[in-house]
Amino acid sequence: MSQLRLDLTDRTFADLLDIGRAQIPRFTPQWTDHNLHDPGMTLLDVLAWNAEAQIYSLGRMRRDERIAYAALFGIEPFGPTPASGIIWPNPPTPQQPTSPWGTGLIVERNAEARTTSPDAPLFRTTQEILLTGAKLVAVRTRLANGAVIDQTAANRRGGAAFQPFGNDPGPKDRLELEFELPDGHGLVPDRPDESAAARQARGLPLCLALGIRAPTVNAPAVDASPRLVARLVAGQSPYTLPIVEDSSDGFMHTGALLLDVSQVESIEGGKFVIEILPVASGIGRPPRVARIEPNVLTILQNEDVKNELHTAMGIVGQVIPLAVAGLRYGSNAPPLVLSVLEAGRYVAWKPTRDLSTAGPDDRVFVLDPDRAEISFGNKVNGRLPPPGATALLEYSACAGRAGNLPRNQRWTCRGVAGVFGMNLDATSGGADALDLARMQHDARQVVRNKRALVTNADVTKEALALPLLDVMRAHIIERDPRASRTPALPGTRTMVVMRARVGAAGTDEGFESARWLFAVQRALAARMPLGERLRVIAPRYVRIRVRARLVIDPMRSPEAVEKAARVELERRLSLTPAQSLSGWPFNRDVTAVQVSAWLSKVDGVTRVEQCELYRDDDATASSEIAITGAELPDLDLDEHAITAVRGQQGRQR
Repeated sequence: MSQLRLDLTDRTFADLLDIGRAQIPRFTPQWTDHNLHDPGMTLLDVLAWNAEAQIYSLGRMRRDERIAYAALFGIEPFGPTPASGIIWPNPPTPQQPTSPWGTGLIVERNAEARTTSPDAPLFRTTQEILLTGAKLVAVRTRLANGAVIDQTAANRRGGAAFQPFGNDPGPKDRLELEFELPDGHGLVPDRPDESAAARQARGLPLCLALGIRAPTVNAPAVDASPRLVARLVAGQSPYTLPIVEDSSDGFMHTGALLLDVSQVESIEGGKFVIEILPVASGIGRPPRVARIEPNVLTILQNEDVKNELHTAMGIVGQVIPLAVAGLRYGSNAPPLVLSVLEAGRYVAWKPTRDLSTAGPDDRVFVLDPDRAEISFGNKVNGRLPPPGATALLEYSACAGRAGNLPRNQRWTCRGVAGVFGMNLDATSGGADALDLARMQHDARQVVRNKRALVTNADVTKEALALPLLDVMRAHIIERDPRASRTPALPGTRTMVVMRARVGAAGTDEGFESARWLFAVQRALAARMPLGERLRVIAPRYVRIRVRARLVIDPMRSPEAVEKAARVELERRLSLTPAQSLSGWPFNRDVTAVQVSAWLSKVDGVTRVEQCELYRDDDATASSEIAITGAELPDLDLDEHAITAVRGQQGRQR
């Protein structure tokens, strides 16, 4: 950060002139006359004078000018940001194998959650959450083709990640979570002080919170569009479950999925299934999940200040300071609410940025977020509260960066007896207020990192860096041979992208699905130059078969040499190369001479007696396989592709 926060007030006219003069021999060695009469030196004087004036001006800009310049980059000042996290319940123990809250418990919204550390700030639950006594007994992936994959054991272990919607998540693929209720009990426990109808009348959702453990934690979202839909099936009674919150971004990273179960009336048979499906457009990249567990608590480090009492003096220039530090402000923060007692009732006053635009009877006030205080008008521009009137304030405050707590803290929650559980990941997202220095830093970061994608290198670099999409390789091609009948429109750039083969079985043509390609294209299109389009396509995989006969050292095992030769070919031509290789280059042909050279370097091989290449299903041997710009070789190596014979015996084993 110190490299981006430059000190703009150190350079003077003489400094700039010396710097410019010192650079002349480096860039223009033939310029040897550096005296004052030289026209070039006069121009250098003018540039130094102009630069000094600009530096002086930038170093003494007013606050409002700096904020206006930051707004050009989409940066606006905001107050401290609250940290958030997930509390996972304590696992069952031999002493208590069942749910610690019996048949169910409802944790109120804004219930206090604290760690055992006395110095940690206060957190609160984000929603009204149902801690159900139902037990998760089965986890299944049901694919559109009818195949069913039992993920129960993998989910219980919580180790290696599994794909909850398969390799290409579409709207007909779904994840099924089967629950079993305690005998004779429903999903939602009845409150003694509130009926189910009264709870529904309040309009607040009652959330069943599913914790999602994924290999990625706190990854940035590719886009904010919804990814999932959910429903509950119990006998013949299906219910649509609105998704109140999805901090996992569609199971893309660790988070929580909050499902509104307030409309669920009854459960038939003591069992129910929650089905989670991708949206109609599907999901670009298949999620990977290590563990799904119900009954987590989503918490936010926040303090809602209600009915803070102040007395208005009725004089010009009165300022009312806020009693609680850490005021949240900005577009993502709740607004500050001011009510003044007038004629026996509280009247709401409205915030304004400029009192000079207000009339004498306008009930307005100005909030200074830096000083955490409010001020009123002067009876000409803005009304004054009556002398001695009571003013009530409501606002939100937080501790900012101090709310980022380490992982594995033990938590208690109001309404839940004893220790509820631990946060398996650190609480995150807490940040202090964005001051002018940080705004300047962020603006420079935007200039450096958020520029338009002009060159081919810019486009491919950003494609490889896209979060959550697992782009393994990217390459810009001049023309796609498959588009000869329907050529691309003028001003269209075509990029071939390959998806990482993480957790995939096989490397078929459909691995880069249309949904995944569209997700890559959508993430990059907004940064393309005006008037230029980006077309994202998948590689065409050219299946290459190798037949080779190797003469080996008489003292070596033919089986061992054949195995080493297959490993070498897979290392060279595999779509998932070793760390030492970056994969076969685009637009480079595969030749028998090159393959023979690789095989001749295998330990134990004295010479390559025969080497033939075959493309796809063609039975004709070839010495060269042409690979165009949109193609990649896919090695098809069976057990008998490589034959090794000892040199002295001259016979095949």
